[in-house]
Amino acid sequence: MGEFAGRFGAMVGLWRIALLVLVLSKSLAVDLTDEVFKHRLLEMEPSFVGMLVAAYLVVSAILDFALSASWRKFLLLVLDIPIASALFLAYPDPVWGLMFALPILESFQISSGLGTLVTAAVGALLAGEAYLSARGDFLHEYLPFLAVSLLLGGILGYTYQLQAQTEHQRSALIQVIQASQELGSKATLEDVMQIVCDMVKVLFRADTVAIYLADEANPDEPVMRAKGIDSPHGEAFGDFDPNITPSVLAQVMKDRSGQRFSDFNEAQLSERVVPQDKDFRSVMVAPLLFEGKPLGSMFTSVHQPGKYNDEIFNLYSLLSSQVALAIRNVQLQQGMAALAITDSLSGLYTHGYFQDHLGKEVTKAKYANQSTALMILDMDFFKKVNDNYGHPQGDALLRQLGGVIKSVTRPMDTVCRYGGDEFTITMPETDRIQAVVVAERIRQAVEEYEFVLGSHIVHITVSGGVAAFPEDAETKKELIEKADQAMYEAKHKGRNKVCFAA
Repeated sequence: MGEFAGRFGAMVGLWRIALLVLVLSKSLAVDLTDEVFKHRLLEMEPSFVGMLVAAYLVVSAILDFALSASWRKFLLLVLDIPIASALFLAYPDPVWGLMFALPILESFQISSGLGTLVTAAVGALLAGEAYLSARGDFLHEYLPFLAVSLLLGGILGYTYQLQAQTEHQRSALIQVIQASQELGSKATLEDVMQIVCDMVKVLFRADTVAIYLADEANPDEPVMRAKGIDSPHGEAFGDFDPNITPSVLAQVMKDRSGQRFSDFNEAQLSERVVPQDKDFRSVMVAPLLFEGKPLGSMFTSVHQPGKYNDEIFNLYSLLSSQVALAIRNVQLQQGMAALAITDSLSGLYTHGYFQDHLGKEVTKAKYANQSTALMILDMDFFKKVNDNYGHPQGDALLRQLGGVIKSVTRPMDTVCRYGGDEFTITMPETDRIQAVVVAERIRQAVEEYEFVLGSHIVHITVSGGVAAFPEDAETKKELIEKADQAMYEAKHKGRNKVCFAA
């Protein structure tokens, strides 16, 4: 829209200069004995009128170059009406009525509503001035010029609004396509949400953007999670269960169709999760559908009513489908990534993930001047389990052991399968003294647990080794070596023990 607005603004500027030059030349050659000037309401000498027009011509040029577009339009609009009125009252020449087309054009460049209002005001002003100036005797001569001024300004202004809206929609559509390509390259859901919020705010000039997603990780708990909120009232957008709490956000998912509200506060909604805030006026809500399945819904609002029409809503619906596609792609990518870093037998993280994760924790601890502890544990006499119960039961035992370890570790700890019957527990922000407590709790839990192998209940023990960074090691490799050495020391001392790096 910027290129078209610039061309249109340049046209209006040239028209202004041409009209002012015309008025200047006519004011210097006016014949005050003409019958039409006998009833003028303002007594001004032609030379003064010429000076006034020349000064205004200079002021207009300065405003054109010195101010931003929005301020220039507003100031020229404010100045155009009194200047044109003064000239018309001093010298009611019908041609000069064309100057009233200028404020109409300026107002339409600001908004269509203001343009309509100014057109009506100028029409009333011109009719009144024409009647008062000519005392009705020459009204029939003025009407054609007044009509031309109003029609010319109104039609051109309205055309500007239509063209500007078309260019904005075309530009918005291009941005949607570009944004869709960018969304497809993002690896995390957080990245997608941030881009969507930024994009929607720009494309739809929104004040509030909120995205709700169904909790895919817990399908039995259909909670809608508020994500990517971009609003001063963001904390008021709470999670909710669509099966319990009726809401327009849940309704659009159920209907598979969006809704548009010219004034959200006047909408008759039984309940709504959207905060009860007077600032939410013009509202659009669309479901995020992927292959007919609702993934969530998107909420967008503006503080003023009546800002979104059907064309804008159609564009919004198009964008929502692209957002849903991007969200689903990220969900699938995250699922595949989870499979790649998850051990298929135990359900724990893999050896590769352990190496990468421990390296990051050591680096983080180094720069934060903190400790990180590592425990490596090995099942005692695992070979006897395979020999006595078979390898399938041995695999079942490994799965159960992984579950026991996870059940007694802290949320901040990371449990991985190191290989065979060995497991690792990475403990961030943990020194040797704290690691003793965690390691001993794991050993005792395994010793007391009753493992089920077919029809048999068995008891097992583990031997573990613990080392801490930076107390025992200065690098990731050294930390693993020290923990491994401590684990073998525990085995040599009779098993079912936890030893610490020397």
